[in-house]
Amino acid sequence: HCLRLRHRVDFGVAPDGQKRLAVPFRGCDHPSERTEFGHSETALTFTFMSYYLTGLDRDQVKAAVSKLLEMGPNARRDIYNSWFELGAPEMTPEERGQLDRVEKIDLSNEAQVDALHRLYRYNMEVVNHWLGTLVLPTETMQYPHKMQCSAWHLADHGVEHRADNGADNGGDRRGARSRRGAVGFSGTRDNHRLLPLQVTQQELDDPHVHGTDGKMLERIIINSEYVTLSMSSS
Repeated sequence: HCLRLRHRVDFGVAPDGQKRLAVPFRGCDHPSERTEFGHSETALTFTFMSYYLTGLDRDQVKAAVSKLLEMGPNARRDIYNSWFELGAPEMTPEERGQLDRVEKIDLSNEAQVDALHRLYRYNMEVVNHWLGTLVLPTETMQYPHKMQCSAWHLADHGVEHRADNGADNGGDRRGARSRRGAVGFSGTRDNHRLLPLQVTQQELDDPHVHGTDGKMLERIIINSEYVTLSMSSS
C-alpha cells in the first residue's frame, strides 16, 4: 500500500510544519498538517521514505553528527564506520582521507560541515540514525495510560459528598459518604432499554409531555424523505 502512493503528492513531510513525521498531502506540495496517519506503521514507513527521497538539510546532518559524537567511543566508531562504508563510493580520494575516521570530524569547521552535508544527506544510515535518535523518541511519544469512558462510567461513578450524622446533644457525629445519582435528560423514552442498569426512566407528571413519543413518530411518518415499507403477506 505505501509503495503505491506518490511522494509529495499523497504523503510527505511539511517543509515549514511543526511535525517532523510524514503527513497526508492534499495535492502536489500541499500538506494537510492538521491530519495524520492513523496506523503507526504507515506513519513510520512514509516518514522514512520521505527523508530517503528528500534527504537531510544541513542542520539535520549537523545534529545527527553532534548526537553521534556524544556517544561512547566504541558505539561512535562502529556507527560512523557504517556511514563511511555506505558513502565512500561517492567520495573522492581526498574526501576519503579527510573523513575516514570519526576522530577527524570537527563541527566547528564550517567547510567540513558543508562536506558532511553534501556527502551524507542521502545516506540511509545517517537518516536512520537521525530519525532513531532525534525524531522518533519525541514525535512518537505515547502516554502510559489511556483515558476512556462511556455512559456506564458516568452512571456508575457519581459524585461523593460527606454528610454529618448524629445528634446535637453529645451524639456520635461521624462523617458518612453518600453517592449522588447521575441525572440526565432525554426528550423521548424510546431508547430507555439501552441505558445503563443503574439508570431508570422517570415518568413526568406533566400531561403535555405524555405524547412526546407519538409526536416524534408522527413527524417521521409524514416526512417525505422517509419511505414506509409495507409488510408482505408472507
